Amino acid sequence: MLRASPSAVHVAIWRGGPLDVFTGSRVAMLDFPRDGACSLVRALEATQVSHVPLGEGLCANSLFYEGSGSYSLFRTCDLWGEELRGAGVGISRLGAVHSVSLVTELRWCYGVK
Repeated sequence: MLRASPSAVHVAIWRGGPLDVFTGSRVAMLDFPRDGACSLVRALEATQVSHVPLGEGLCANSLFYEGSGSYSLFRTCDLWGEELRGAGVGISRLGAVHSVSLVTELRWCYGVK
C-alpha cells in the first residue's frame, strides 16, 4: 500500500437522476459554472484507460475498468476533491482526502444538507 499500484475506475449506470436512484439517501446538489461542468466531465473521462471491463463492480449494473494514474496511501481512490476544485468548487486540498471528509467540507462550506 505504501508503493503506488495501478488504479481502477468503478462505473455504475442507472436510469433516472440521483434523486430517483438514491431514494432515502442524502444527495448533495452542487451548482457550478457550465465550463466547470465540462471540465469535470473531461477529467472523469480521462480516468478510464480501457473500455474492456476488468470485472464486476460493487453493485448491480456496475463494472471496474483500468484507470489512469496510480493508487497509494498518499493518493487514494477518492479524488473527487481534486476534480471538483478543477471545476470551480472552492474546497481545500486537506479537507477532501476521502469521501467522508469531502462531504463534511461541502456541508460546511456550501450548506449542503
